[in-house]
Amino acid sequence: MQNASTTPKRLSILLVEDTFSERYYIASLLQSFQPDDIEFEITQCEDGLTALDTCKLHDFDLIISDWRMPNMTGVELCKRLKASNNPAFFLLLTGNDKTEDMVYAMETGADDYITKPFLASVLKVKVLAAVRLIQAKKNIR
Repeated sequence: MQNASTTPKRLSILLVEDTFSERYYIASLLQSFQPDDIEFEITQCEDGLTALDTCKLHDFDLIISDWRMPNMTGVELCKRLKASNNPAFFLLLTGNDKTEDMVYAMETGADDYITKPFLASVLKVKVLAAVRLIQAKKNIR
């Protein structure tokens, strides 16, 4: 029997990306970044509307979403989730590389922002920083 201190903590991640190959690639990267003491539970959606419905059924610690998608953009998803008091850390991925796009994304509630194409190492440090913030937030409750 394992004691509680050796049981990995779970962190639920929602990955929202309309392109299957990118979604698969990002999910694979996330699995490779997983710290030893944390188990990533990754749920995948192909657009913002499906993700919004999924968030009604499940709570997520981290949401990683593309900006440009059919049915509902990542920015609109972020706005709706933050308006509904969804406390998930929201990381937006986008090809929009202008400063005003980044400012707009952050003003709508995104917690962080990565431009595409991105280096795997950049995604890794952003995800691990988010994990530290999520863990700190859980320890405060």
